[in-house]
Amino acid sequence: MSALGAFLLASCLAVNPASDQVTAGDLAPSFPGLDTVDAGTPLAMAPALGASRVFRVPELTRLAERFHLAPPGSAICVERKAAPLDLKQALAAMQAALPAAEISILDWSRTPVPDGEITFPPSQLRNGATGQWWNGSVRYGGVHQFSIWARVSVHQTADRIVALRDLPPGEEIAADAIAIQHRETIPGARDFAVSLDQVAGKWTRALIHSGAPVRLSELARPLDVRRGDKVQVDAQNGAAHLTFEAQAEGSGATGDRIPLTNPESHRRFTGRIVGKGRVSVDSSVGTEKP
Repeated sequence: MSALGAFLLASCLAVNPASDQVTAGDLAPSFPGLDTVDAGTPLAMAPALGASRVFRVPELTRLAERFHLAPPGSAICVERKAAPLDLKQALAAMQAALPAAEISILDWSRTPVPDGEITFPPSQLRNGATGQWWNGSVRYGGVHQFSIWARVSVHQTADRIVALRDLPPGEEIAADAIAIQHRETIPGARDFAVSLDQVAGKWTRALIHSGAPVRLSELARPLDVRRGDKVQVDAQNGAAHLTFEAQAEGSGATGDRIPLTNPESHRRFTGRIVGKGRVSVDSSVGTEKP
């Protein structure tokens, strides 16, 4: 490398990390008078991370003519700066993602990173054989992302609804079968029930073991009609209105459609559950007449 090249690389100006272009504001410190031009005015594409872009005198002269300025007397070098990961900024990004957690950074990626916005999505935190690992990224140049990682210690406590005894599948959960406890939990988890009214009266989709926190995905709405139940049917056909009893051929909660049988005519039809033991039929929308 020539002495001039070494000097240029050693004295390169930094490109705005939020932009994918070299702007007037980037060159202004070494281009007298360019500070009178809007700093966001694009001049050229920004160099890639780890590379530099040299504006030599002929190009600078053309830019000077464009803005009616006197040209600089020497070339100007710009680059996208990279530096070791700032641990304070990384920790701040983690705490913003999991504000209720206690977080420590134990190890981190050593590759120099571009200046930009650091993010650590909660979904990228995982438990491994050697501890907890969190993948993140640095957003720079508007659309680019640079991958980073950290080995961390993350602890979080939260209110959880816990089963006080085994809760078999397909049964209604009684209020005395659950309790609220404050305990260590999976950081960033969103599927756990946090209040008693989210669980009491619901039905279990699968076995929930005693002592286990209850997940919302394990719950089903309470059944308002069970297969074999006698239900009150409210049938509407235009101006005609009829109320009669039928047998449910399926189970469901309010809002579900189920098959039914008219015990007198033995004809099958479908209706929508509107409450405990009550079904509505509207023949005007194509439902088979009972």
